[in-house]
Amino acid sequence: MAVRFIGNKQKLLDFILQKVIEETNLTSGLFVDLFTGTTSVAIGAKKLGFDVITNDKLISSFIYSKAGLLVNEEPRFENLLPNIDVNTDSLFEQPYDLVLQYLNNLPEIEGLFYKEYAPGGSAKYLSEPRQYFTDNNAKKIDAIRIKINYWYKKKLIDDIERSLLISSLILATNKVANISGTYGAYLKSWYNRALEKIELERYPLFFSNGNYSVFNEDANNLVKKLKTADIVYIDPPYTKRQYNAYYHIPETLAIGDNPKVWGKTGQRPRQGDETSAYCYKREARNALHELVNNIKARHIFLSYSTDGHISHNEILDILSTKGEPKYWGVDYKRFRSNNPEGGKIEGLKEMLYYVEVID
Repeated sequence: MAVRFIGNKQKLLDFILQKVIEETNLTSGLFVDLFTGTTSVAIGAKKLGFDVITNDKLISSFIYSKAGLLVNEEPRFENLLPNIDVNTDSLFEQPYDLVLQYLNNLPEIEGLFYKEYAPGGSAKYLSEPRQYFTDNNAKKIDAIRIKINYWYKKKLIDDIERSLLISSLILATNKVANISGTYGAYLKSWYNRALEKIELERYPLFFSNGNYSVFNEDANNLVKKLKTADIVYIDPPYTKRQYNAYYHIPETLAIGDNPKVWGKTGQRPRQGDETSAYCYKREARNALHELVNNIKARHIFLSYSTDGHISHNEILDILSTKGEPKYWGVDYKRFRSNNPEGGKIEGLKEMLYYVEVID
């Protein structure tokens, strides 16, 4: 899934899953992903044959999990299709494709995204207009998100169908966003991709008959309530970046509200409980120690970066309370998301830690 997201494990997915199989000799059982992000590892575990539990504090990640894990047959949109003007007699297009086609053809609306995140709208009250999206793309985003939320309010689509459509919208929005890596800032000049017309596409789906659950909680609280798992995978935030701030626009799409935004970049109002202890150097180590201490599983895997708040030796000390840890390092050029030139940070390693829990 092509999402620009800090810590996205898509490029490392094969490596991670290979180590999971090699070290545990498992391709089934219960796999828990406590900081799922874009869900790439969770979906990889689903494809292997695991039952999967995902969790993330971001609403957008919660939405991805619903679409990726809970949709296990071709979506039918049975309540919606009789109420919209589409060719339901088509022999070649699925209901999902017809709904996306309908949304792509909606007339533009000047809503929140046009007024706050496009130059044409924000120029009316800002000396430096925001340019996350072109005027036309912002108005199309408004039209689509308003329609999806109207359908949900009128019970023409259910929560899972809404999650699927919003996931498609977030992916499409991400493709045309005028950003270098996160929504923490927009670029002063337009990227070529940002000038392209936004187009909804199918969210990548994999159907299975396994058991799947999704949560939207603080991982340190959730882990105390979960039953024993075969594998727990941990991929916490590494640095001071608070994800709710860096991904405020996907969050607004996922929540479906019209917040009173503030600041140069149009941030959402902040709630105290949205911050993560893992983003504070003084708190991260203790947070990880508490999390690992409360995990009930036979196997624990942890992804972390060498530029993270918690040192390599500290991680080994924490994991050693459960067993004898192993680790592997992969050279990884992390994207410097606040660099408009698209620079890479050299000399980093993405570490994968593993411990088999000793009873």
